[in-house]
Amino acid sequence: MIKIRMLYSSFQIKKTLKFMLDMSLICCIYLIIPILFSNILTCKHNNFKKYCHLIIGGSYKGDPLSDLEFHSNFNSTIQTSMPPIRGHIGFVLNGTPMYCGGITSLLKKSSKCYKFDNKWIETSNLPVDMVYPFGVNVPGYGFVIFGYRHNILISTFVLTSPDSYWISGPPTHQQLSDGEPCIVQYNSTMTVFLGGIRSQYQIATYDWITHTYSIIDKHLSNGRWLSSCSLLRNKYGDLLVAVFGGSYATDLEAWDPIDNSVINLATLDYNKNKNSKYFEQLVSTQLVPINDFTELLMYGGYSNAYEYHNTIWKYSSNNNQWTNFSKMHTQKSSMSVLSVKNNLC
Repeated sequence: MIKIRMLYSSFQIKKTLKFMLDMSLICCIYLIIPILFSNILTCKHNNFKKYCHLIIGGSYKGDPLSDLEFHSNFNSTIQTSMPPIRGHIGFVLNGTPMYCGGITSLLKKSSKCYKFDNKWIETSNLPVDMVYPFGVNVPGYGFVIFGYRHNILISTFVLTSPDSYWISGPPTHQQLSDGEPCIVQYNSTMTVFLGGIRSQYQIATYDWITHTYSIIDKHLSNGRWLSSCSLLRNKYGDLLVAVFGGSYATDLEAWDPIDNSVINLATLDYNKNKNSKYFEQLVSTQLVPINDFTELLMYGGYSNAYEYHNTIWKYSSNNNQWTNFSKMHTQKSSMSVLSVKNNLC
């Protein structure tokens, strides 16, 4: 009898231990793993930054487009609620999306400016007609136009608010004012000019403290005109000035203002499924930074084969690679792409 009770007690202990182990596993599955998974999702969410890009007008086979596209991480929509336009300049001033100048549906030059407030409203027209104007937002000044195609300006034009008037700003540089260089505001005191029709390998700067232009003693690796450019943060956290494509190029390179070096980055193999590996050029694209300047989105453009593109490519500085990211609704070049408030998308 005693032996039987001992065996029974031993059996009960084993059964109890097994039950406790099973319950522990269940608790792990239903309590601990969801917490871990939730943390993983939270980390991913914290590193994920939403963006909203407004794609204004553009050109298809030389014809101006009336497309207004909204593109974000989550969706992409299109409207046709604006006058056809190409060769204009788009910018955000005091939080308001705007565009000015360009070529209209009648292939006429335009001096009109529009601001977006659920619809396009005409405002603050330019002093003269401008085609392919180029400019940047300058802290403490406003939006500054340095020049436009086929015209040499004596001074810049400055707009301080969406509903104000354009006024004369600092003098321009004759070599830059009609050369259509790519332009980036590097910080509050320095504007950078890359390439252009008159000086396709040139890097130049404008100092807003001394109000002087400087030609940098470094040159771009490829001659560039009708290129696109942006700030880019490399994997070490340094802020560079990147330029993509243009005449005779489909590659990305960057100028480092800190050590005055030119860095060759990835070439876009967007033609790999065709007979030739690369086109000779991809022009009139738009380069826009996302994720704290560590990645770039490159929109549209056309090639030397006069093929228009609607592909959106993404470049990552972490691996120095291009990936096919998304598509616009229509094939186009010479559009403007603005980073705007997320609630617009």
